[in-house]
Amino acid sequence: MSDTIQDELEEELPPAQIKQWVSIPGGSIALRSGVGVLSNFGTELRTAVGRPHRCAFLTSGQADEDLVELLRRDLTTIGFLVTLVEVEDGEAATTVATEARVLSSLAEMHLTADDLVVAVGHSGVISLANHVANKWCGGVSLATVPLDLAAVIVSSITPRALDTDAEHQRLVTTKPCARFCFADLEVMDLCDDNAKVAQVCMVATAMSDNEAEFGRIWDRADNLTSGVADIVAEQLAESTKTRGRLSDSSAIAIQQSVPYGWVFVEALRPLIPADQPLSALYADALRFSARIAVAKESLSFDDMLAQDEILEHLNIGFVTCDIAPEQLIEALKQECFRSTNRFMLPIPMSIGRVRLASVDEELLAEHARAWCEAHASH
Repeated sequence: MSDTIQDELEEELPPAQIKQWVSIPGGSIALRSGVGVLSNFGTELRTAVGRPHRCAFLTSGQADEDLVELLRRDLTTIGFLVTLVEVEDGEAATTVATEARVLSSLAEMHLTADDLVVAVGHSGVISLANHVANKWCGGVSLATVPLDLAAVIVSSITPRALDTDAEHQRLVTTKPCARFCFADLEVMDLCDDNAKVAQVCMVATAMSDNEAEFGRIWDRADNLTSGVADIVAEQLAESTKTRGRLSDSSAIAIQQSVPYGWVFVEALRPLIPADQPLSALYADALRFSARIAVAKESLSFDDMLAQDEILEHLNIGFVTCDIAPEQLIEALKQECFRSTNRFMLPIPMSIGRVRLASVDEELLAEHARAWCEAHASH
């Protein structure tokens, strides 16, 4: 077959649309991943709650108005009485005060457990929607439309905990509860920093799962960084399914592998300049954890290099910041002690196995010094 004929056939092929069940604690998510999956939005939700009645439509202030209106019309067409609730996205969405405001809105519209909540937004709104849907009337059906890749693989499986106030952050937790997740790549930027955060999360998930998953990401790295939609859709569905399965494991040790890297990320976010990419900080968290593991003789040097190389292959950079080793250590401890009385970090034991482990003070200090020196701006 000539290259010309093959190119013509490829152009005629419809974009891949992946349908995937994702296990989560207490249930499962019907994930739809690919370009154009929202074309079936109304059809799929027609059977979500039996007879359609009321729908609380949570929308991000950053969402495209035309998209919001299109989805509202789809919901109205299949019989829902739709009430819009606009929410500021980002960390502002994940506060107890914002949750209380949304819950008040649900009360005013007389929403019941037999009705529907739909959320369109980035990570903040998707996380908030899980909190609200879990609490309302003992649980109400939730459908989400994430606007970036990280909101799919991160927030749909591990919703951000709510802040009680500015001083006490990420303390009110919830479990994921969405019944549907429409990851339409047509409404996302496949090459922005949120996409890179998702790619780092794919690597972290593979490090917690198995070598075969790690190998698939390695093979697809070029297409992932280039934003090839069909490949992104497939890998997004696979990694989200894996992350959900890990979080739903009956083994506590496996569940504890899911936040691999995030302790470091949340600890250092307040300390680094605001212009530093979150994806680079997340990748640095994996690199730092792997070096700790090698020093503890838990991880082989070759596996550490493999993780470094796949992050480099995905074009994930490094953060630049000027912080003291003592600040880094104190931040890590504060982050751990925020929700537990133990100072333990998720570290890789091999490709496919991440576990919580204690870290010797002297070893931690040595690696903190090395990290701070390597990432200084001078």
